Amino acid sequence: MALVWTIRDEKGETTTQTVIMIPALMLLVLLGVQAALWYHAANVAQVAAARGASAGSTRGAGAAPATREAQAVVADNNGTLISVATGADGDMIAVTVVVDVPRLVPFFPSSVSRTQREPIERFVPEGER
Repeated sequence: MALVWTIRDEKGETTTQTVIMIPALMLLVLLGVQAALWYHAANVAQVAAARGASAGSTRGAGAAPATREAQAVVADNNGTLISVATGADGDMIAVTVVVDVPRLVPFFPSSVSRTQREPIERFVPEGER
């Protein structure tokens, strides 16, 4: 049996479909990676804020240990720290951490911010409990 090759009248439909689908698929893949990067940065910021607030809430600690702890958490998790803000109001300490998000897709946010508040540890005498 001999194979007979016939030339069909192709109008480039397959090429056109490929040219349209490849960028759409690439965009979907990049959106997935960008979402994962944002989620990771949000988790790093949340953990840094929580650990900083915990370090700053111990009796007599203040803002310096809170800031150092938040910076250390971001550095340990390969994040790019933008800022750490620590403030105490009365019996609460608040730590706000802003972390940079690497951008693959232009319309995603370039940073993520998380705030954690904790009560400051205080001594209560036995008679006042």
